[in-house]
Amino acid sequence: MTDPDVTVVVAVYNTMPYLTECLNSLVGQSIGLDRLEVIAVDDGSTDASGDELDRFAQRYPGTVKVVHQRNSGGPAAPSNRALDIATGRYVYFIGSDDHLGAEALERMVTCADEHGSDVVVGKMVGTNGRYVHQKLYAKNDPDISLYGSALPFTLANTKLFRRELVEKHKLRFPEDLPVGSDQPFTIEACVRARKISVLADYTYYYAVKRGDASNITYRADHLARLRCTARIMEHAAG
Repeated sequence: MTDPDVTVVVAVYNTMPYLTECLNSLVGQSIGLDRLEVIAVDDGSTDASGDELDRFAQRYPGTVKVVHQRNSGGPAAPSNRALDIATGRYVYFIGSDDHLGAEALERMVTCADEHGSDVVVGKMVGTNGRYVHQKLYAKNDPDISLYGSALPFTLANTKLFRRELVEKHKLRFPEDLPVGSDQPFTIEACVRARKISVLADYTYYYAVKRGDASNITYRADHLARLRCTARIMEHAAG
């Protein structure tokens, strides 16, 4: 069997009922199940998230792989665990309460193959009052600079990365950062990338603000944010 084109990594912790829509948006991708690998890591959920993941794994064997582990306190450890077993040519990260447009993965993989991109950023929009910086998505750009663009304001890891790049530079998420652990990873991937492409012609990613605003982004305290910011600056300087 040939390796899938893309591995989607989903770090999961207590995100029902949003998780169901997330998973449905993945198995329904136009790229097709045979070109897709979904690795969902349940980080010690105490709601029905773990059961829901197992249900999808049973229903889509060979595509959806589930790992259950003890709670680690953030998305970094489960994301790293998934990266260790990913087999796709590209890897994509999605928040377990968010979802993708139906053609998202197929369009991004096609773009990366066509242009030799190491990183592809698809247009993200916020739902339910979630704010997403839009300046980067003014137009399609097959070769965007990290330095002369709005990219530094859009450093979430919700992008398509060439897995060869990730492994060559041993890119992983710092597990001691409760928030912002995706930033050092994304910054380094963008610095190392030979080419970064932006796709603004389609809504690729729907970022959901939960009804109770319990997303980790909204939950973190100010001191934790400051510590993370200091670490991110040190990493960027390095």
